[in-house]
Amino acid sequence: MRNFIGTIKNDMKCIGVFYYINPKTKKKVQQLLVKCLKCGREKGLTKTNFMSSDTTFHSRCGMHLGVRSTPFYSSWANMRTRTTNPNVPKYKDYGGRGINSDEFKFIVDFYDMMYESYLDHCKIYGSKNTTLERKDVNGNYTKDNCCWATWEEQARNKRSNLHFKAFDSNGKIFEGVDLKFFCANNGLNYDTVISGLYSYNASWKNGWCFKLCND
Repeated sequence: MRNFIGTIKNDMKCIGVFYYINPKTKKKVQQLLVKCLKCGREKGLTKTNFMSSDTTFHSRCGMHLGVRSTPFYSSWANMRTRTTNPNVPKYKDYGGRGINSDEFKFIVDFYDMMYESYLDHCKIYGSKNTTLERKDVNGNYTKDNCCWATWEEQARNKRSNLHFKAFDSNGKIFEGVDLKFFCANNGLNYDTVISGLYSYNASWKNGWCFKLCND
């Protein structure tokens, strides 16, 4: 298989050959050492996988980063969904307005550009109060236009006022655009309310259920 060294396939380049012991069969197995030309990560692949026409190594570089099932991964997945999937309700406010997340198409790109700053923000505010925000709410999701913010900062940066409805246990409905004022006048913690509201679009707090309105 050494004749594959130097071969480039899609975004992969074979840089060597190595052997490892298969833990099940205990036999020596030969594989190609492949380098991703986009992010520089290296991985072993079989000759068949390397030569497969539909193999895109960079799209799989994020599989072993250890961030799946974490809030960080959810931030990436939710961003990609609302900018690329016309079938989700929030698409009209993102992809439907021409906002894209092409620079973060793969989780590995998002990881390389945003993970360090994510950890820094979490150290101060915690992962539950660390959200992905665009500095320019009319701009795309890019490294230069993205940062991490608290839920309160996120609310202040909305492109329109925060239009909400509040329902009490007796069925009374209050509708407004100043949630902080409403919380202050009803003995509610604004940060707690808005965190649940953005996370679930419904949150019962002290007898009130809050929902965002789609204008």
